[in-house]
Amino acid sequence: MVVASLTRARVVMLTVAVIGLLLVGAVVVVVASRAAGPESAGDGSGTVSGDGLVLHHAQGASLRVPAGALPSGTRVRLEPRRDPVLDRLGLLQPDGQSWEITADHDPILPVELTMPYDPGKVPAGARPLVATFDDVSGWWLPTETVADPGNRRLVAQLTGFSFKTWILDRVNDVGNGIVGAASWLEYQSGRLLGSRATRPDCTSDPKPAWITQVLTVEDANAQLFACVGREGFGFDLNLVNNRGYPVMVDLDTAFARWSGSLLDDGLSGFLQKLAAETGRRRVFLLPAGSAQVVYDPPATSTGHLEGHAHADGGAAVVWLAMEAARQVGADLPGPGGKELGIWTIDCVVRMLGSAQDLTGQDISGAVSGMTGCLQDTLKHEVRLWGVDPDRDLWKSYVRVPQNAQRAVATLRWLRGIEIVKWGQLAADLWINDRGAATDLVDVSVWWKQAPGLAPTGKSVYLYTLDASASAAGNSGQQVTGVVDGTSYPHSTGAWVGCEGTPATLTYQLGHGYRRLRSLVGLSGETPADVTARVDFTLDGSVVESVEVSRDRSEPVDIDLSGVAELKVSAIKVAGECEVSDTPYGILGDARLWPGADPAIASVPQAFVGTWRGQITQPNSPRSPYSSVVILKVGAAGDQIGSVQYPELECQGTLTLEMAQARRLQVTEAIQTGSQCSREVNLDFRLLADGRMTVAFHFTRGRTDSPIGWGTLTKAG
Repeated sequence: MVVASLTRARVVMLTVAVIGLLLVGAVVVVVASRAAGPESAGDGSGTVSGDGLVLHHAQGASLRVPAGALPSGTRVRLEPRRDPVLDRLGLLQPDGQSWEITADHDPILPVELTMPYDPGKVPAGARPLVATFDDVSGWWLPTETVADPGNRRLVAQLTGFSFKTWILDRVNDVGNGIVGAASWLEYQSGRLLGSRATRPDCTSDPKPAWITQVLTVEDANAQLFACVGREGFGFDLNLVNNRGYPVMVDLDTAFARWSGSLLDDGLSGFLQKLAAETGRRRVFLLPAGSAQVVYDPPATSTGHLEGHAHADGGAAVVWLAMEAARQVGADLPGPGGKELGIWTIDCVVRMLGSAQDLTGQDISGAVSGMTGCLQDTLKHEVRLWGVDPDRDLWKSYVRVPQNAQRAVATLRWLRGIEIVKWGQLAADLWINDRGAATDLVDVSVWWKQAPGLAPTGKSVYLYTLDASASAAGNSGQQVTGVVDGTSYPHSTGAWVGCEGTPATLTYQLGHGYRRLRSLVGLSGETPADVTARVDFTLDGSVVESVEVSRDRSEPVDIDLSGVAELKVSAIKVAGECEVSDTPYGILGDARLWPGADPAIASVPQAFVGTWRGQITQPNSPRSPYSSVVILKVGAAGDQIGSVQYPELECQGTLTLEMAQARRLQVTEAIQTGSQCSREVNLDFRLLADGRMTVAFHFTRGRTDSPIGWGTLTKAG
């Protein structure tokens, strides 16, 4: 689970849009009605006199313009308006009523808008609010409002004219998109950006065979969706937040790294720092957002992890901090060509501290502290652009310098948070939410005998060995490779054969190494449509073959025990190559471990089970043919399993000669069938992805070239 000190709760988080939402804070203050001038006859239009103006519309709305708010002679119109932007509100707007106020000038004093509403459409606990549509942010921003349910009207003081409606401050949208309670902020964000979560799909890169069990909540309304896929030498946990509010996911096992959806580079870095400060056990998910949490490799060869999703005070405060940072941005220009470095502002530092220590029951103070700090900073910035944030905040954007508009929009958002008391509203809706579901484990993963763990002891990088290269140039030399976004400074470059013939690197190992480990991919200079196949051949037998591209890497973890010659070959299988001075192929931080793995007493558990696959035997007219191998625990000299070749109608026994952590040497003795050699020597080796290779030799020492080979997959 993410940070243990934080309570679980539910927040509705937004993305870039959410900021706009926050922008919503209408800064209107309710004041007593003043006497005004001439009244309209009910058509909603009129001309301001020295005494002001009162407009009435036959459908129930009215506008009171006090003396001095607008110049005499100003024509003002109040009329119903139906616009598609109203649809963005969804359930937040119950009756479809909206009003447009137009005039030639912005008022210099507040004007009073009275709007009809139906109290029967306000759910228990909810509050109706007059809202203004903000053209820059695209959000409906709530305004401080006085509700008069007895007279079925809402009254608000306005400092600017535009498109108006009324909204609810909260909604419980069950069965429509992401379920759960949401404030106007999170719900509108979901409507704008899409709040329907999609389950993650790991079928294109399925979990390794050594992942024994993955448990998630399968219900469509589960708070967290999850699946497990293969990543490098380990696995990744793909998470999706199935709620319209942001959550933290607490994991009881530290991860290597994570990345989240809908985050730009700055915000990703912001949250990576938070994850590091919490021991790499906490990840943050936007509403309907996703994350890839990488365990590469897992910390132990056998183990399990559990994850809990929390909507708590930490999630709330971090969400507000990142949305403020996103809205303003480190790239916001300031006067004199400077940029507003939101990341250096004390407010964000303060927020990070609050996010780690805050309890779910006490977020109002933290939210107020952050919004106050940011308001002070942004007010200073907009004043430098010639904007008075107190007088001009709700003026038309045409009167605001373009470079100041984002800061002004953020100030509107921050005012909205204050007016609606969002911190307390969020706490009421989800942070204090308690129930059996909040105590459930949202995802659990078990693994056993993970083969991807790096061996202990000293290693050497592959590029330090002498290589015989089929292509001229720097193939086989050190390069800094970037694979899956991670830099590997000790990589070995490998040319890719683009003309139909593989480019090869050949190493004479002299039986002196026990393990090769690398993450194989193609460099960023490779054309996007190119796919290459990379084969690893040990003493003439292909034991590993992977297809890679710029966007797809593959781990290799190969047992080299007893191997005299290693050959790495690469050939293009798709796309078109271009002229390049550097190799396309990247053997990411390829390393070899000298010596031999020690023999162990019995067959490792990772080998035990039923294995199936195809055998290639070049000198056989029946090649390829299928094989079924059954292995069990046993010591040297024991019969540890059986083998069948259905097409050849042969079957026999397997007797263990020698066992190592990732290698078995066995003798195959055919008992029935006449199409198979009576006795051959088999060499089984485990691969990083959980599969197993087999090579057939006539000599017991396996010093001859293999007569057949194949790759088997565990079937049970």
